[in-house]
Amino acid sequence: MSLKKYHIAKKEGEWKATAEGASKAAIVTNSLEKMEREVKKLNPEGGVSAIYHSSKGDNKGKIREERTYPRSK
Repeated sequence: MSLKKYHIAKKEGEWKATAEGASKAAIVTNSLEKMEREVKKLNPEGGVSAIYHSSKGDNKGKIREERTYPRSK
């Protein structure tokens, strides 16, 4: 099984996690810390790949890091 990918970015003052290919956010929070906790709770078969995008400066919108959960994946 492959990892389910979620793109995480700050939009309109909120952090949103959108599954790859989806048009609506699966998770919406007001802080990055809360978003990280919520993403860890997702447990699809095969694991989760959380792709974090920069929200400021010249790198806005670009991928800044990718994390996998559980870590063993």
